[in-house]
Amino acid sequence: MCDCCDNHTAKGKGKAHEQKGEEDMWLLNSGASPHFTNNFNTFIKYQPYVKPCHSQMANGLAPVLGEGSVLICFNGNVVRLSPTIYMPTYTFQLV
Repeated sequence: MCDCCDNHTAKGKGKAHEQKGEEDMWLLNSGASPHFTNNFNTFIKYQPYVKPCHSQMANGLAPVLGEGSVLICFNGNVVRLSPTIYMPTYTFQLV
């Protein structure tokens, strides 16, 4: 874990998620308003939707279960992504 992630965690503000492999990669999408993740473990704050909904994707409908905040470590800095939408069947994570 990078120093900035360790320092942030030590301040009691949650654990910053550091990319460990391709499955942890976040893709930059300038057209996305919220952020999207398929990894529930990245959330530091999460609120499930009372009534889960679905989003139309190229290959069909994908469940949208809730939203919250995620911390990621990027180039030595901790970045908070909020709102981040939780879509467990989504293939990518989008910033």
